[in-house]
Amino acid sequence: MHFTSPIVSPLVLVEKLGPEEKVGFKSLTTEQVKAYLMYLEENYCNFDPTPAITPPNKWAGYAGAVVQAMQQNFMVTKDDYDFLLVNSGYLFHQIIAEHMGDLRSRFSIVSIDFEKQELFGSQDYQLNQECMKCNVGHQRVGLPTECNATYGPYNSELLINTTMPLDSFLAMIVGTKSLLTLHEASWETFLNLGITNQGELSLARDKMGLANAVRKRIYSLERNSVLPILVEFYLDKRSTCSDRSQLFLAVYSLAQLQREYNGPIVLVIPPYCVDRHDGLAEYRAKKINHRKLEVVGSLFGKKLGLAVCSLVIQSEHRDMGTVMNHPQWAIEPLFNHEKVCTREYYRRVHDLMLCLVNSLLPWIVPEFQRLSCLSFQSEVNDHSENIGSNTHPSWLSGDRM
Repeated sequence: MHFTSPIVSPLVLVEKLGPEEKVGFKSLTTEQVKAYLMYLEENYCNFDPTPAITPPNKWAGYAGAVVQAMQQNFMVTKDDYDFLLVNSGYLFHQIIAEHMGDLRSRFSIVSIDFEKQELFGSQDYQLNQECMKCNVGHQRVGLPTECNATYGPYNSELLINTTMPLDSFLAMIVGTKSLLTLHEASWETFLNLGITNQGELSLARDKMGLANAVRKRIYSLERNSVLPILVEFYLDKRSTCSDRSQLFLAVYSLAQLQREYNGPIVLVIPPYCVDRHDGLAEYRAKKINHRKLEVVGSLFGKKLGLAVCSLVIQSEHRDMGTVMNHPQWAIEPLFNHEKVCTREYYRRVHDLMLCLVNSLLPWIVPEFQRLSCLSFQSEVNDHSENIGSNTHPSWLSGDRM
C-alpha cells in the first residue's frame, strides 16, 4: 500500500509559543521552583496534586510537531531546530507519561492475596520444582542459564577506544544499585554502563554526581549519538537531604544534561526491593511510598523537562482488599527467603525496560536528519562547523548552569 506524504507541515497545525516561552526552563524563576518543591514536600501524602498547581507541559506539543515535520522531510527553521534541542525533555516526559498511563490501564483488579506471592513464604509448589539458583519454585520453563543474572556493567573507561559498536544497542542503562545486574537477555539489547563506585554518587562530595557520571558515559558513544539512556535514581542514605530533595537534585541535573543531548534521558525509579527484615506489612507500606516518589519525580520532570518514571513490576495498592496486577505475570516470588531477587524479578525488569525504550524510539531524530531539514543551506553549514569544530562537545565539560 502506498502512503502519500501530508501536504501541510505539522508545525502549521500546532499552537506557537511566545518569544519568552521558547525555552521551557527559562520560564521558571528560582522562587517558583522553590515554592513548588515546598508544596510537594508538604503534600507528599497526596497521590494527585491539584490541577491548578500541576504545571502545564506547553512545550511537548510544539517539540512533537518539530519532530514530525523532520520525519516527514518538511523544512524547519533554525529556531525550530534550537527549540527541539533545548525542549526535547518536555516531549520525552510527555511520551513516557502517556506510556505509563497505558501500561497501568492494562492492569487488572485482583485479591490482595496475590501480593503475598511476590514474597517468598506463601508459594505452593513441589520440592522437585525448586530452582537451585533462585531458591523458589518456577512455574514456567526458562533458559538453562537464565537464573544467573550475570550481565553486569562494562568498565566505561575501557570503552573509550573500543571497536564494539556501542550505538548498535537499543539503549544505555546506567544502574546505581538495583539495575547494576541485568537479565541475560539484556546482553545484546542494553549497553550496561552502571556506576559501581558509589563514591561518585555521594551528595556530600558532589550534588550533581549522578549527572556527571552519566556525562562520562556519554563520552563513550559516537559524536551526536541519540541512543536512549535510562538512569537509575540513587538514594544516598548517608545524606541528610530528604528523599524528595535528592530526587529533585537528580531531576534538575539530568534535565540540564538533556538540553544538550539529542537522545532521550529517562530517570528511572527502580522497583522497591525488600529489606532483610521486611514482613508483608512493611513491604506493602514501602511500595505505597515508592509509588508516591514516582508521582513527585514525574511532577519535577514535567516542571524542568525530563522524563521520569518507575519500573512497575510489582502489584500496586488499590484498597484494603485488592491490588492492581498484570494478568500475564507469572505467579512466582520476586524475592526468595533470603530477600534476593529471583528470575521473575529480572524478567519483569527486562520486559519493562524494553517497552519503555520502544515507546521513545518513534520520537528520536538523528542529527543528520535534523540538519537536512534546516531551511537554508547556510544554517546547515553553520551547524556543521559548530559540530565539527570540537572533538569533545561543550556539554561534556559540565560548565553550564
